[in-house]
Amino acid sequence: MPWNASERNAKPSGRSRQSIQVNLGAQDTYYVGNIKGVGRIYQQTFIDTYTKVAFAKLYDRKNAITTTDMLNDKVMPFFEEQQIPLLRMLTDRGTKYCGKAEHHEYEPYLRIENVEHSKTKVKSPQKQWNL
Repeated sequence: MPWNASERNAKPSGRSRQSIQVNLGAQDTYYVGNIKGVGRIYQQTFIDTYTKVAFAKLYDRKNAITTTDMLNDKVMPFFEEQQIPLLRMLTDRGTKYCGKAEHHEYEPYLRIENVEHSKTKVKSPQKQWNL
């Protein structure tokens, strides 16, 4: 099975997924609901676009700290354990993913982990999860 659109018509070369290095993750926040006595509940979701391996974690708020925590706690340890580098992250342009570096945790964390941050086009949410 080809790993990206440019390889769909290419002849098999015997290369492994690691040698191609198109490891792309998609991350988004989903409003789950309101729990009495707790308040609003949000789900951080990450999906590896090739393997469809997914992680989800619940939070009582949506901000850059929770998006970064999800990566640091679940996602990056998994990829390190598998010895597969995560090279790109696809997100929407929400404030939980984009902001000034001095007041924002998400993009500096991606830079530390050597992960390129790709963002969907404005007003095109269907692109993010069209895996």
